Amino acid sequence: MGKQLFLFMNPYTKSILSTLLFLSIAASLHGQIAYSYDAAGNRIRRIADAPDIFLNLTIIPSAFTGTSAVNAQIRLRIFEANGIPTNGSLITARIGKNSVYSISLSPGTQVSGWTYQGISGVNHIFTSNLILNGNYVQINIPAVFYPNGSIANLPISASIMQGSGGELNTSNNSDQETISIYP
Repeated sequence: MGKQLFLFMNPYTKSILSTLLFLSIAASLHGQIAYSYDAAGNRIRRIADAPDIFLNLTIIPSAFTGTSAVNAQIRLRIFEANGIPTNGSLITARIGKNSVYSISLSPGTQVSGWTYQGISGVNHIFTSNLILNGNYVQINIPAVFYPNGSIANLPISASIMQGSGGELNTSNNSDQETISIYP
């Protein structure tokens, strides 16, 4: 009956009803969206009433010279930004693999509550069921970089898998660090 009534309304009434429907949907969504700012001052759209996980990737050192292998550290900081606890489901962090470095861990090794799963496709995989709630965990991952006397500025990326820990906002799930290699 409701659909049939809508079909026979005049265009002006249809327009008003459509506008009211749009405004009610927009108003209900507005209550679920919040904004905050990352460390660089960029405004980030957040979905309220759900955890929001994001990460920060740092490589120490970030510049390499010569031809010999260099011991380094890949630091992942994984944050929950909304102050709403993750739901205990698996959180998966991925770091892009590259021939210029290797991670010095064996699959199954635990680091700061995270398990190194090894390589899957083009990524190193870390997983955890930690509950994050407005805080962060830092994973210090030992690595070896192989500059091989080349010259390059090489981006290395990391990301959180969509839906990890019950989060909904995927707009801030990745980070990148560029390393420099000199002869």
